[in-house]
Amino acid sequence: MPSIDLPVDPSPVTTAPALARRALLAAAALACAALLSGCSSGSAGEAVKMYEAGNYAEALREAETVHEKTRNGSTSEQAALVAGLSSYELGRYDDAEKWLRPLTRSTDRNISGRALAATGLIGVRRDRFSTAAIDLTAAGRRLQGNDAAQANFYAGECHALLGNLQRARTAYDSALRTAEDPELRQKIASRQSGGEYSLQFGAFSNKANADQALAAAARRASAAGLDAPRLVSTPDVSGRTIHLVQLGRFKTRNEAITARSKLGGEAAVVQAR
Repeated sequence: MPSIDLPVDPSPVTTAPALARRALLAAAALACAALLSGCSSGSAGEAVKMYEAGNYAEALREAETVHEKTRNGSTSEQAALVAGLSSYELGRYDDAEKWLRPLTRSTDRNISGRALAATGLIGVRRDRFSTAAIDLTAAGRRLQGNDAAQANFYAGECHALLGNLQRARTAYDSALRTAEDPELRQKIASRQSGGEYSLQFGAFSNKANADQALAAAARRASAAGLDAPRLVSTPDVSGRTIHLVQLGRFKTRNEAITARSKLGGEAAVVQAR
């Protein structure tokens, strides 16, 4: 199963605890090897082989050629899937979206599920965690076994990024129902077990911006009689370092909400990191 690594982007991101990098990528890293079955030379299979070899520009050109010749049917959809994935790998996200979005409506559940997982990854890449969660959840409904579990698990991670903890738990529950891999089941269970909560004021890939947010949060915390906030640096799904501005470690979510009310402003309630 090929993986899709995201390039580093220096832009700020939304409030969030970090996602596990390789795992979310695996949810949307589509099993292109499965497309080789029944594909002969000159069909989508050649594009798949190029993709798996990491020759993304060549894979894109071959997939475009196959798609142009076939226009419709399963081979055309397979070619479009490879073209979308290759465009993604080349950092051409708009092009990838154009190839993949129509496939999300495919009657082939495997094609539509993998296309949705990929568009979910594009959403993560663009810091659109809400829309990413929607696509990943839809992917989980179409895929099976560990593929479905991974999609639902990382939909939960996206919800957690946004502080939507109840939705995150629902997604984790869905993931656990189909997960077969012991390591994946353990990872899901670790999220379900909960833990301490924190208030989060932002997550930034730019350290200077994080320091400014930290200073502002410190002033608010001091005025409210709360402990000083902290800066937590951690990798996100693309491997870039994300700086989280968090305050407190609360045993329950209600305790965190009570502390947030003292601040007189918005902060996301997240799992402490």
